[in-house]
Amino acid sequence: LDWADALVLGPGLGDGEAQLQFVKALLSHRALPTVVDADALRALPVDSERGRWPLVLTPHVGELARLGGVIPDLAWERWFELARGVAREHEAFVLAKSNQCMIATPEGGLLFPAAGSPALATGGTGDVLAGIIGALLARLHSGERNPAERLAHTPADLRMLIAEIATTAVNIHAAASDVVEAELGEESLSPVDLIEAIPTALSSMAEVARMD
Repeated sequence: LDWADALVLGPGLGDGEAQLQFVKALLSHRALPTVVDADALRALPVDSERGRWPLVLTPHVGELARLGGVIPDLAWERWFELARGVAREHEAFVLAKSNQCMIATPEGGLLFPAAGSPALATGGTGDVLAGIIGALLARLHSGERNPAERLAHTPADLRMLIAEIATTAVNIHAAASDVVEAELGEESLSPVDLIEAIPTALSSMAEVARMD
């Protein structure tokens, strides 16, 4: 995987034994920034080298409950505690998906990005979020691989940057959902619509940033 700058594991993967063993092998090295979503979350826990790159896990409530070893009915009651515990256990950032996403850091911190449209409950929109995170992580890693842009990031620097990337990704995802809802309505949102709305969402976010 020398050609890769980041990995997004899970969407469309399936949960067969061969697929899970493949994911376990990739996760054991942590050689690249990696997003673990959907069926790939079933490969955890993994005996890892605890390498340079913390994982980014993106579970919904049922997946978070399984990772935390509780029944789904208890997950909402222990939402913060569960996310923090899973983040510490896996030395990962846990982006717990709900109508208000939450990011737990490996150190136990909690971040609350922007909330998106209720239409984000549509199947496949979480795959889009995983892809946005992966794209932003790839930009970070490709910059490091370019000698002209290489930065001597400490582990603390990297964790701060990954926290910013996860937060930015959720904000982009939420803004894109607002664009689609305004144009097509809440009931009409599809993953493809969401992807196509990302450029407009980025332009809107940039305009707001300039005004600030």
